[in-house]
Amino acid sequence: MTAVDLLAADPDRSSAAVLELPVPYRDTCAADLGLFLDLAPQEALALRRVDLGNWTVELRILGASHQVLAYRGAELACSETVACRPDRSAGAALPGRHQRAGHLAHHSFRADRHVLGPADFGRRVDELVADLVGATGALCGRFPGDERATTGLRLQVAGNEELGWCGWHSYPTTGEVVTTSSRLVLAPAAARCDR
Repeated sequence: MTAVDLLAADPDRSSAAVLELPVPYRDTCAADLGLFLDLAPQEALALRRVDLGNWTVELRILGASHQVLAYRGAELACSETVACRPDRSAGAALPGRHQRAGHLAHHSFRADRHVLGPADFGRRVDELVADLVGATGALCGRFPGDERATTGLRLQVAGNEELGWCGWHSYPTTGEVVTTSSRLVLAPAAARCDR
């Protein structure tokens, strides 16, 4: 049974535990990451679906990072993928900041890259993992081969007209930790239609 199957088998489990992912860690680095908006759902190693009023959110850990799908009712309001992808035609290198106004919601994104020495890297990854364990609306996965090769996602803001999430990706071979923070705010016309 894969990590995806384990989560699908227990849809009411709302708190995160560290999942052992079914594929080994690949030697990559933060420079390989890109931001891709509007990609179709990608094959997930692990996923968590969270219903929050008018929002349904899928947090997905991919083989090379993460994808968040945010639905407003039945309509996809945002598809955000942060991943190491060989074909960058659908996106760009990971920006420090990015904003985009959509027809249903406005998306803002921030990414930070930190390069740490071995002891600080280990402590930072352990802190990030500990922060997600038991958290509601969160997902955390560990790649076999290195206990500090991890990816995590957590919903931070959930309101009628906005949604926010954060994530991280750790790269043990380079000592890098990439953190991301995203916010989705309902477009004014869409907000009026929901009331």
